[in-house]
Amino acid sequence: MTSHVLSLRQFGLTYRLLMKFCVRTVLSYGALRMKSVRIGLVVLGGLWLVFAALLTDQFMQGVFDADWLRPFLMNLYLMNSVLFVLLGFLLVKVTFAKADGAAKLLHHLPITGKMRSATLLACEFTVVSICVFIGLLAFLFTMIRQGGIAAVSTAIAQIIIPSVVAYSLLYFVWNCIARIMALLRLSRYTGMVGTIVIAMMSFAFYSSTFAMTMQIQKHWTERSTTWSVLSLFSDLSLRFGNGVSVLAGAVCASTLLIISLVIAPKQFSAQSVYVACPIPWVSKSDLALFAAYIIRSKDMLMSVALCAVCVVGAVFTGHSEAALYATVLFSFAGLSQFANGICIPWQRHQSSCAYTYVCMIGSQIIVATLAWIAVTVVLLPWGGCSMMTYACSYGALLTAIMSCTMVGIIFPMARDNPANALLGLAAMLLVAIVAVSMVSLLQLPTWALIAAGAVMVSAIVVYSISGITTYRKGIRNA
Repeated sequence: MTSHVLSLRQFGLTYRLLMKFCVRTVLSYGALRMKSVRIGLVVLGGLWLVFAALLTDQFMQGVFDADWLRPFLMNLYLMNSVLFVLLGFLLVKVTFAKADGAAKLLHHLPITGKMRSATLLACEFTVVSICVFIGLLAFLFTMIRQGGIAAVSTAIAQIIIPSVVAYSLLYFVWNCIARIMALLRLSRYTGMVGTIVIAMMSFAFYSSTFAMTMQIQKHWTERSTTWSVLSLFSDLSLRFGNGVSVLAGAVCASTLLIISLVIAPKQFSAQSVYVACPIPWVSKSDLALFAAYIIRSKDMLMSVALCAVCVVGAVFTGHSEAALYATVLFSFAGLSQFANGICIPWQRHQSSCAYTYVCMIGSQIIVATLAWIAVTVVLLPWGGCSMMTYACSYGALLTAIMSCTMVGIIFPMARDNPANALLGLAAMLLVAIVAVSMVSLLQLPTWALIAAGAVMVSAIVVYSISGITTYRKGIRNA
């Protein structure tokens, strides 16, 4: 009994240490160091959540009165929740697989391998839970307001517990991949292979959303008495009560997590950051030096793999025109180029911040354009795309490159601080949602939209160069 108490106490201390490490590394770089920026982001996010909750409540007024419609909506939002879990799990693994700082910190502590795995699991689960909760907050508010406190138990039984089971299944799949890679002595590439597998699962789930929605609708409109995997927890809740549904989900999740912790590799293995790729022309020019980082970066290899998965999935599902937009993934290399792809001597001795920015953007545009052309050629046997799709996809790629580069400058994605880029992307997405909402409400003419786009691009360039200037001053004064 005493040993179990000590183990729980040790787990609690390790979890607090790791969460404090993550929070401090997030707040120690870039714009998040300033209290005013943090307060502004919290206020903006709070206002958006309030607006989304009120809008959802107004849209779903009286919807919960229909007997068959209530569980149908629960199943639909469960699908959204599972999608949030997939994307959150993917983002956490992609970013934190690059951050060896937390894993190294745990590796040097006098704790067992299972304790390290359990602590990392708890921290990752915390991040994914926050993402899912924010995504479902508007719907949960509507449920409680229209259904009362009793709706909380229903939401737990039919949405939250199944989401936990989905996360446990993903964690089990990830650890199976880690064990297989360890047996093959390729542990350094676990993050890359695991990310590709989870991305394929996410794409398969998203592409089958419409078919699953039709199946769920048929199940509830026809009052079917047969069991269905898609509505399993809702059926358990309606037939036997919320308690049985919660208990079944808890047993499934616990079993998967215990097995995952047992099969997880015991030894810490640093993940590969760069790909051994000889580039003979790297010393020819400054632009080639910057392009070499992008080509050798694991981010680019990951982007190539994810883009290939998306292109193959889009072609086989009959959406070949949408496949070209998958090239936007090549812009993610810009998140880490400024923090990890520029050497300190360059930062100290190059006088022009604008020239540094041109080299960063130019190198990314060259590499991403070659990748865009390659995807375009691959799609030719399936009829190619329209000129409008070519123009819009390439414009989206250029916009994504500039936006990700700005996020990587203002929220530097240092090796021990990849979550900074996540927060930067979330902040940029939040501002974009607010801007699009305002444009939709104002119904601006075409010339005004073009002018607004020009102002946005100019602001991105100015803020990026200003961020480089501020960072360089900090380097010189250090």
